[in-house]
Amino acid sequence: MIPAVIATSIDAFAVGITLTALNVKILPSAALIGTTTFLIAFVGVWIGHFFGDRLGNRAGILGGVILVLIRVRIFIMG
Repeated sequence: MIPAVIATSIDAFAVGITLTALNVKILPSAALIGTTTFLIAFVGVWIGHFFGDRLGNRAGILGGVILVLIRVRIFIMG
């Protein structure tokens, strides 16, 4: 978890510096970023619940297969 925390902090720092350098208003930007993050997370949870109800235990297996296929594609594409 420590590397993820450090990476997230560096990312937030870089975004803050970039927004400041571009003279962007922080509050509207933070509201847009927060709203977008919430909506994408909400849709992801809803989709997970939808497929989880219909597929039961097979949902975890399907998710694992999808992740493996994504990894294979990344490996092949470079």
